[in-house]
Amino acid sequence: MSEGGGRGARDKLREAACNAVAGGSAGVISATVLCPLDVIKTRLQVYGIPHNLSSDRAPAEQEGIAFGGDLMSMQKASPWLNGRRPNTWNLLRRKNVNVSDNNYHCVLCRLNIEETSFHLSFDCQFSKSCWQTIGLQWTSSLPFFSMMIETKQNNPKQLLFMEVFIIAAWNIWKQRNNLIFEKQPSISSWKHQFIEDASLQAHQLKNDKRAPFFSLDRFLSVIISGFQQILRNEGLPGLYRGLSPTIVALFPTWAVTFSVYNHMKGLLHSKDGNDGALSIQANVIAASCAGIATATATNPLWVVKTRLQTQGMRPGVVPYQSILSALLRIAREEGIRGLYSGLLPSLVGVAHVAIQFPVYEKVKLYFAKRDNTTVDNISPTQVAICSSGSKVTASIITYPHEVVRSKLQEQGRDRHGALRYSGVADCIKQVHQKEGFHGFYRGCATNLLRTTPNAVITFTSYEMINRLMHQFLPL
Repeated sequence: MSEGGGRGARDKLREAACNAVAGGSAGVISATVLCPLDVIKTRLQVYGIPHNLSSDRAPAEQEGIAFGGDLMSMQKASPWLNGRRPNTWNLLRRKNVNVSDNNYHCVLCRLNIEETSFHLSFDCQFSKSCWQTIGLQWTSSLPFFSMMIETKQNNPKQLLFMEVFIIAAWNIWKQRNNLIFEKQPSISSWKHQFIEDASLQAHQLKNDKRAPFFSLDRFLSVIISGFQQILRNEGLPGLYRGLSPTIVALFPTWAVTFSVYNHMKGLLHSKDGNDGALSIQANVIAASCAGIATATATNPLWVVKTRLQTQGMRPGVVPYQSILSALLRIAREEGIRGLYSGLLPSLVGVAHVAIQFPVYEKVKLYFAKRDNTTVDNISPTQVAICSSGSKVTASIITYPHEVVRSKLQEQGRDRHGALRYSGVADCIKQVHQKEGFHGFYRGCATNLLRTTPNAVITFTSYEMINRLMHQFLPL
């Protein structure tokens, strides 16, 4: 081999090493810093406002219920929801009524059954009749949150589901109190009071001037409540759930992305301009090839990462013990299809990279021309501006595919082998039917809060590490 050929091979190897190490390191840095927001974003995409399905704690203590109503409705509902209300026996004793322990039973259905919050609201014959009048039926054999989710999914046209649920349950409790104080409850009196309270609630919401799709107050409330719920129920490690598989996935993801992207840039390099910049078409091709290679190579790792971040939130699924055990178990139980679930929407998501990288390169070129320098020498601040702008643009355009991908990757199989979605088309259809257009942008605000700092950290780290690598690696 000639000296020139050997030098050319060494240069290519050096470039590949610099791109791989810089890209992988940048991905690890950004993942570690932003993991808590990534956990919340993933749970929002899959479940909406985060729920902890594995917990037996009362729902008001879960921070997972999305109240769209006023504070008064929340205050009225909280004694019922968090189970701190006195039972019939204690209430009568407080009223100096002489009762024996045998009287500790549900006063509404008059059966010798302990009057728990759950029985009073769902198993009691009186409450069942009340729910039927508004078209809701509960599978009371399921855990509380599983029952809530199933009923909500079976009633996709039921607007303000949580508000309806809270008002109805609150009025069931009031009917129970009416009976204790010698007033005979009836379905008609419950329905009358329910309609009155629901009408008041609807009037208050109608006059609410905040945007229904997004408001800063609601956005920050969701983020803060998500942090609070995870810290309370899972502790600090919960905010970093899935960090190990995220790092394991991100290092090769960004290593492959930047390596393939820069290799394709070299192959497709345009000679038309004096600045030697790629044409937009060539840049899109290079970015698309990098995206396809990355998605195909790392999809199993992202499946594991999503499962680990959301495990404990799905009923009937045994938790995974580690990254390796998750990979092996998914391969054993679901085969190659399980490991590559969500690959199709991931490949469709190549459009994200095909938008992000060309925009990034063009803004870099703008700064380089303005400052009469090269794209490799623009300042870190300019790199941050380029990366954040390109990421936000691509994220808004391509976010719906992320929601579909997360739902497909997360679903797995329950103990009975059932799948919620049969494929991409079925997932899109169900999301549209049950949640409408907004369902495809669930968690988007959280994602945008992540994308800007994530892009700044990743691309700025990549550029700086890449420059250092070129300085210290010999030619």
